[in-house]
Amino acid sequence: MASALSTASHASAVGCARVLAVDDDPAMVRLVGRIVERLGHRCETVRSGEEAVERLEAERFELLITDVAMEGLSGLELLDAARNQDDDLAVVVVSGVDDPRTAEAALSGGAFGYVVKPFEVTELQIAVSNALRRRELEIESRRHLRDLEAEVDRRTDLLRQTSHELRLQERRFRTLAQASPLGILYADELGAFAYCNSNAETLLGRSGEELAGRRWLDDLDSSGSDRLAEEVLAAASGASEGMCEYELRRPDGSTVWIRSRIAGALDDDQRHAGVVVLFEDIGDRKHLERQLRHRAGHDHLTGLPNRREFRTRLAEQLGNLATGRLLGVLLIDLDQFKLVNDTYGHEAGDQLIVNVAERLVECAPADALIARLGGDEYVVALGADRREQLTAAAEALRRELRRPVRVMGVELSLSASVGLGITTDPHATVTDLLRSADIAMHEAKRRR
Repeated sequence: MASALSTASHASAVGCARVLAVDDDPAMVRLVGRIVERLGHRCETVRSGEEAVERLEAERFELLITDVAMEGLSGLELLDAARNQDDDLAVVVVSGVDDPRTAEAALSGGAFGYVVKPFEVTELQIAVSNALRRRELEIESRRHLRDLEAEVDRRTDLLRQTSHELRLQERRFRTLAQASPLGILYADELGAFAYCNSNAETLLGRSGEELAGRRWLDDLDSSGSDRLAEEVLAAASGASEGMCEYELRRPDGSTVWIRSRIAGALDDDQRHAGVVVLFEDIGDRKHLERQLRHRAGHDHLTGLPNRREFRTRLAEQLGNLATGRLLGVLLIDLDQFKLVNDTYGHEAGDQLIVNVAERLVECAPADALIARLGGDEYVVALGADRREQLTAAAEALRRELRRPVRVMGVELSLSASVGLGITTDPHATVTDLLRSADIAMHEAKRRR
């Protein structure tokens, strides 16, 4: 309820926006339209990427919500076309593809949000509200940047005026710089700090007094310091304006993700006079990207790796399997899970799924790879030197899963069928190993 209330409040703060939703599934695009309109926005729906391009060319929208997999123009292609046409357009990608690479492609292509089907209503509402709010902030940031650039141009022209006028313009410039949401830094032609505003001090973790006169690139502890140095040198020579992203380590040991825009500064004779660097904290965006990557590879109910993530990691373990080592896969299927769902409801079933996941994590070896494949199926992969170690691990899991479990105040008997697949071949495939475990699991279920 708290999420729904905060989302509604956010929507009202953003105002009534024009939204274009595109999905080749009629039911899905209608659902998205209703969810958007429930937030107080106007939503127009189309059934293809080509129709969406036509509408975007004909009308101005604040937000585009697009599916990924569509006939004709795909969602990622539409994202690219839409962002090239309108820098101010916010985009949320809604996808049935549970794939971190697709999520990364969408975010790096300019999407403000990525929602995986099936989704909760509040999940899409939050994505829509966050995208519209971020759009407003970026427009405001660009406006501040334009104002700042205009003021810098005006200030350069006024250098020829009287000292009184120069002091007046200096105060105005500093006021504007201090009010800017960006960090602003100026380094002279030798690369030494000459000026920075309060936001730059906060982002860099040092005061202006500490920075004064220091060569900032020599003192920079950054994951992208080499790239930043290249961009600064290019801007200083007048070759280009540069932009790069990097993680900066501050003197107190904390880190911050920063995007920097670098431009050369010229004197009256058009000679190099230093560089201006604009800083922006992009930590929230980086955090969202990490969350999306994690979510794309993990089960939302248990937090365990999902089928796709498990197959990827298992393939890596197979490729690194040392000579003489065994790799075992334990495929686990709960007995009578459907009966629990039918008798006590889906909430009880979900509690049981989570309880079993917690037991597996507690009981399995620390280096085991544990995943939920879906439904009531789990899988555990672990290495061993002898077959007996794997069979002992399988038996330990069986014993653990035979203990009764309390769900919604009711104690239930629990049992599971466990199948063990083993290989010593680093060239074995994930599919073959899972198939071997699946055959063994069904044989165990048949014997029950």
